[in-house]
Amino acid sequence: MEQQNKVLATRQSKAFLFAAGWFVAGAIVLAVGIYTMLAGTFSSSAENAGIEYALIVIGALLVLWGVVMFVIVVRVPKVVAVQSGDKLLFCGKEYSLKEIVRADYRPTYTARLFTEAYGTLTITLLNGQSVKCQYVAAIESAAAKINALIEQAKEEKEA
Repeated sequence: MEQQNKVLATRQSKAFLFAAGWFVAGAIVLAVGIYTMLAGTFSSSAENAGIEYALIVIGALLVLWGVVMFVIVVRVPKVVAVQSGDKLLFCGKEYSLKEIVRADYRPTYTARLFTEAYGTLTITLLNGQSVKCQYVAAIESAAAKINALIEQAKEEKEA
C-alpha cells in the first residue's frame, strides 16, 4: 500500500516581507542619519548634538536585524511538517510519532496586527529533546494537528 503524505504545517508566506520591511526601514533611518550628519542639520544646537549619530546607529541596527531575519526565514523550509504514515517529517528530519511527546506553539505578537497567526512550533521528544521551527503559518491549527496525530499514535500503541 502506498503511503500518503499529509502536509501539517508550512512556512508563513509573508515572512520575507517582514524581513524586507525591517531592512528598508533601517535603510531609510540610516540614510536620514547620514544626510543630517553631512548637511549639519543638528550641529547648530547643543541640545541636538549627537542625534545624527543615534540615527545612524539605529538605522544600522535595523538593517542588521532585517538581514538576520531574512537569513532565518530562508533557513525555514516551505513545508515544515509532513505526516508520512507513522512518521513525522519536521524541518527536514524524520521522527516517529510514537517518540514525540507533544507539540507546543508560541504565536508572535506582531502577527495579529498584519496577517494570520504565525509563530514558533516546538515538538518535544521522549528523550527530552526539543526541536523548534520559527515562522510557521497557522500555528494553532498546525500544533493541534500534530497533537491529534500523537494521541492517535498513542491509542494505536496501547491497542
